[in-house]
Amino acid sequence: AEAQEQLLGGHAAEAAPSGLGIADAAEVALTHYVCRHGQRLALLLRGTVQKSGWAQAAKIPSEPSPVVEEVFQEAAACDAQLGRLLGGPRRSKGGAMRRNFELRKSPMELDLERQFARKAQVFAPVADTCSGAIAGILRVAFKALFEYAREEAFAVGGLQQLQVDAAVLAELSRDLVDDDEDATLLSGLLAEAVGSAS
Repeated sequence: AEAQEQLLGGHAAEAAPSGLGIADAAEVALTHYVCRHGQRLALLLRGTVQKSGWAQAAKIPSEPSPVVEEVFQEAAACDAQLGRLLGGPRRSKGGAMRRNFELRKSPMELDLERQFARKAQVFAPVADTCSGAIAGILRVAFKALFEYAREEAFAVGGLQQLQVDAAVLAELSRDLVDDDEDATLLSGLLAEAVGSAS
């Protein structure tokens, strides 16, 4: 307190509001980052869903769409950037440590998750952690995927492609998000996208 008094020359009481201003500016910057990158991923997904012939594909998919890898690479790049900005980089959980809760859930539990995802606020404030920001980015992108899928009429092959892509995205998003509640919400948004296309 004495050092602060000497540095500020008796204006210590006036210094508190500027500290709040910096915190507010950091929150605004993080929110802008999340919205911008979420919309960027949404554009990648829109290009795939609305691409001519994809929704009407008759062929059964044998692998995820190339956009899944692009989305994951973009999200991983955001994760690395946020790790440098907000603290040390996080370690990926990897394939052996992945949690796969969908295998043990009943249809009623999955339906409840979809209903919660439907009511989720996409542009809700994000936690000032790397995982919280990545969850916000993916929330924006996956909600946009739901809206794009809702606008299309899918043939059997297109619906199956969407199911494959959604399952892979849900699993990969669990690697990037630490909080189980966020991961469940993201899975619910993807399940809602598949449900709207059915």
